[in-house]
Amino acid sequence: MRDIEQLCKDDDFDSFIEEISTGLRKVSTRFVKEFILGVLGSQSLKLTDISHVLQEDISLHATQKRLSRNLGDPEISLFVGGKILELAGRRIKKDSLILIHPIKLQKKYAKSMEYMSSIESDQNVTVDTECHLWDVVNCELETEILTPVLLTPWSSNNLEITEEESVQLLTEKVRAASKGNGLLVTGRSGDKRDILVSWVGDETSRFLIRQRDSSVLMYNKRPYTVYELVQMCDTPYGKTIFKYLPDSDFSEYGFPGTHELDVFIHFGFLPVRLPEKADRPLSLLVIKSEFGEPEAYLTTEPLRRNRNVLSDMLQACFKINRIGRANRESLLNYDFDDVRVLSFVRLKNMLTLIQAASYFSATRQKLTLDENTVEFHRRRTP
Repeated sequence: MRDIEQLCKDDDFDSFIEEISTGLRKVSTRFVKEFILGVLGSQSLKLTDISHVLQEDISLHATQKRLSRNLGDPEISLFVGGKILELAGRRIKKDSLILIHPIKLQKKYAKSMEYMSSIESDQNVTVDTECHLWDVVNCELETEILTPVLLTPWSSNNLEITEEESVQLLTEKVRAASKGNGLLVTGRSGDKRDILVSWVGDETSRFLIRQRDSSVLMYNKRPYTVYELVQMCDTPYGKTIFKYLPDSDFSEYGFPGTHELDVFIHFGFLPVRLPEKADRPLSLLVIKSEFGEPEAYLTTEPLRRNRNVLSDMLQACFKINRIGRANRESLLNYDFDDVRVLSFVRLKNMLTLIQAASYFSATRQKLTLDENTVEFHRRRTP
């Protein structure tokens, strides 16, 4: 929890609020400052908790109603979200990793909120509702410093824009803000055909996407599934990595009570192309080990039969899940799964203000990846 009185006297915080509120009315600017203060002070997204922190000379219920009313201003996400994206874009360097990944936000009490998707049980009974979000975070490759970039809702029930169109739109925004810098990365959930086609079709885009086994690529002018390509790929290079996991994660490997696991991996690549955009050369990096299933990553980066070149790309591959996990944990610090607003506009604004609070905290405290996950070069001392 941050000391709200200290934040109120923090010139950096005032400058930050002034910068991200450019274009808003005076009332909305005040609301943005108070809301972010309340989020940082309470580490909660409940309007009741935020109202407690603000300690206004009016009833708690009156403060809560005012916050809810001001949260309905549609200009907040437009101006504040745009400014955070601009600030974050300046931090994206040429070799940065820009993770784009989906989050599902369950909303038990939002039965009438626009664009919500229903969750059904095995008996086809609606048991809950959820909203789909796109979360974008930047990771500097060398320092592993994280910067929140964009957090925006999207729903399969929104007939105005498809999932692939929403990804393409936010990708264009991020790449414009970063002036084309950074390597777009995503896990298997991002292996959507329309997304791949659009990214490959943009000759200036760079990406690294983990592939599903069923995805189809061209190799030697013939189509193969990724599963078939993995079996065909020679993996002549080897490396031992050291994985650091909680005790509970080790039981399945037969190492109870151990925090460190030595894993030997071997890797290689194949030159491939996307059937729909066969004019652009791509590479499929294949990673195999004695634990778990093989992994395959499609990238625009030029790979060659060189251990150092492939090892550099390996490090980027292993960071994908770590970036998502670290940013997710950062959001959970604010009880992210307990968002309680009753309209899509308010949800969108709240996500924007969460993004602003996360950006302020991350840039001041230098949020980084968890070190105790994977080590390439040497064994760590406990």
